[in-house]
Amino acid sequence: MATPPELARSHYEQVTSTIRAIIAQIQALWRTLSPDRIEDDLLGEAGATIAAATIAGQISVADAAAVYIAAQMIAQGASPAADGRLDARAFSGLAPGGGPLESLLFLPAIGVRRRLAAGLPPAEAMIGGLADMSMYVSTAIADTARAADQAAMTATPSCVAYVRVVRLPACSRCIVLSGQMYSQSEGFLRHPRCDCQTLPLAEREWPDVPTPQQLFDRLDARQQQRVFTVAGARAIREGGDVGQVVNARRGMSTASVHGREVQATSEGTTRRGLYGRRRARAGDQFARFAGQRHGTATSARYLRTVTTPRLMPEEIFRLADGDRAHAIRLLARNGYLRDGPSGTASPPPAGRSRNAPPPAGAGGAGGAPPVPPGSAPGPAAGGDEVPLMGDLLPVAGGSTDVARLEDGLRALFAGDFAGFTVEVTRVRPAANRVMVTANVMRDGELAGEIWRTFRRDEQGRLYAKHDLLELGAPFRRRGFSNAVNAHLEDWYRRSGAHRIELNAGMDNGGYVWAAKGYLFASAEEAENIAERLERQLDALESWLEEHKDDDGTPDDEYESAEDAYSDGEALLRRMHDEPFGSPGFPAPGEIADLGRLPHHTAADSWLGKRVLMGSSWNGVKYL
Repeated sequence: MATPPELARSHYEQVTSTIRAIIAQIQALWRTLSPDRIEDDLLGEAGATIAAATIAGQISVADAAAVYIAAQMIAQGASPAADGRLDARAFSGLAPGGGPLESLLFLPAIGVRRRLAAGLPPAEAMIGGLADMSMYVSTAIADTARAADQAAMTATPSCVAYVRVVRLPACSRCIVLSGQMYSQSEGFLRHPRCDCQTLPLAEREWPDVPTPQQLFDRLDARQQQRVFTVAGARAIREGGDVGQVVNARRGMSTASVHGREVQATSEGTTRRGLYGRRRARAGDQFARFAGQRHGTATSARYLRTVTTPRLMPEEIFRLADGDRAHAIRLLARNGYLRDGPSGTASPPPAGRSRNAPPPAGAGGAGGAPPVPPGSAPGPAAGGDEVPLMGDLLPVAGGSTDVARLEDGLRALFAGDFAGFTVEVTRVRPAANRVMVTANVMRDGELAGEIWRTFRRDEQGRLYAKHDLLELGAPFRRRGFSNAVNAHLEDWYRRSGAHRIELNAGMDNGGYVWAAKGYLFASAEEAENIAERLERQLDALESWLEEHKDDDGTPDDEYESAEDAYSDGEALLRRMHDEPFGSPGFPAPGEIADLGRLPHHTAADSWLGKRVLMGSSWNGVKYL
C-alpha cells in the first residue's frame, strides 16, 4: 500500500500533468493567433476553446479530490467515509478570485495590446500574452484542485488537519510555509503559479515534510539569492529566521455580507445556477445584471441574487471557524457538495416520475412487466427459438459455451428488418456481459454496422447498452433503425430486462433519442442540456430584440418566436426548480418539442430541435 507521502506525490503529479497537457494545447492554439486580431480571437472560437480546455482541467482535478482524500485516510488507518459527494462541476468555471473564468482568460489580449502600444515587436508581444495565459490557466486549475481537496477533507470526518507540502523550485512565500500544520477547515494561502499542495491527516502528527530551513539549505547560493534576494539569503545564512525574513501573505478581493468582508463569487448565482436555485427557494431577491462571454457584456437578462452571494470554498472554511458540520452545510448550500447530511440536499421524490427508474420489485425482474403465465417467448424472425437474455449471459466463475452463445445471438438477429439483414461478425463474452458486433446488409451490400452489449448489473438486473448503429448515407431513413430496435426491445421485455442505456449523440442522435422517449441518465446530463437551452434562449432573445420593429418580419413568425421563448423560459425554470427525478422535471422529449408547430416537417428547425441537434447525452429507457 502506498504511504501518505507517496499518495501526495502521485496526486501532485496528476494535477501538474493535467496542467501541462492543457498548457500544451493552448500553446499549439496560440501559434495560430494573430496579434492584429487577438481580441477577436479570444472573444471567438479560440477563446471558447481555451475556456473549454481549462474547465475540463478544473473538472478533472476536482473529480480526483475525493478519491485522493479517501486513499489518504485508508493509508493512515482511518475511515474514508464522507458526509457528502463532491460536485466537480461546481468548482469549474471560476477564476481564482471568484470571478468568471472567461473574463480572466480575456486579459492576455489586453496584455498583448499594451505591449504593442509600448513598442514591442508583435512576436514578443504574443510571447508575453502566452505567458500571461499560461499563468492564468495553471493557477485556475491548481486553485481548483486545492479547493476541491479541502472540500473533500471537510466532508470526511476522519480527516482532522493538513500539512502544506512544498516542492522545489518554489518561491520564498511558499518555502516559509512548508511543513506548517493547519486545521482541515483553515484556508490555503497561495499566489499565482503556486503549485503547493495539501497532505491530509487523520491524526495530528507531523509527517516527514521538509521545514522552511531544510528547503533553504537544499538550494545553492545563486538559487537562494534569486528566491530570497541577496540581502534576505545572507540574513538567513547568518542565522536569521526564514519566517521573519519573508512575508508570505498577499491580499484577496472581498465582498460585503452582513457587515463583514467575505470572499465571494458571482459564478453560479444566476437563478438558473445550482446555488441560485437554492437561494430562490429560500426567498432571495434577484436583480438583472449583464452576462459576459469571453470578457464582453451581453444583454442584462441574467438574474443574480442580490441577497446572498455565493461563497468561495476558502470563505466557507473561514466562516465555519472549525465547525465541520457548519462547513458541510455551507458547502452544500453553495453548491459544492451533493447528497450531504440531512437538511442539505433535496430529498428523493416520493413517487416515480419520467426521469426516475421504476421502483424495485414492481412487475417482473428489474421492475419490468412480468411475462404472463403460460406464455412462452416468441420465435425469432427466422423461426428459431431465441434464448432469453439471462440465459445468454456468462456467469462470473462459470464456463462459457461460446458456440451456443453465437448461435443464440445469430438467432436473435435473424430475419428481415425493413429490407435489411444483420450478420453477426463477432461475439465477446465476459462475466455478466456479452458484446455483439454485426454488419448491416442490404441486397448483399454492406450498409453499416451495429454493436449491442447485454449485461447484468450489480443488483442482478438485466439491461442492454446500445453502443453503436451506423449506416452509410444511402441507407439512412429507410426504416432499419426503427425495425431492429423494436425487435430488440420486444426481446428485452420478454427477457425481463430493466432498462436500455445509450449515448444520444453522433449527428442528430441527441434530438432523435429525446423524441423517442429516452430520459436523462443523471442530473448532470440534464444540466448540460439546460446550458444548451439557455444559450439558444439567448440567441432567440437577441433575434426578438433585433426584429421587434422590423416590418419585414411576418407577425405570425414573430409571435411564434415569442411563444417559443416564453415556453423555453418556463421549461428551463422547471429544470432548475424541480428536483431531478420528480414528476415536474422536464423529460428530453419536452425539450425536443419546444417551439414545434403543427406544420413543421423533419426538414424544418425549431427551438427544441436546435437545442438537441449536435448534443451528446447519456440516456436511459426503463422497460
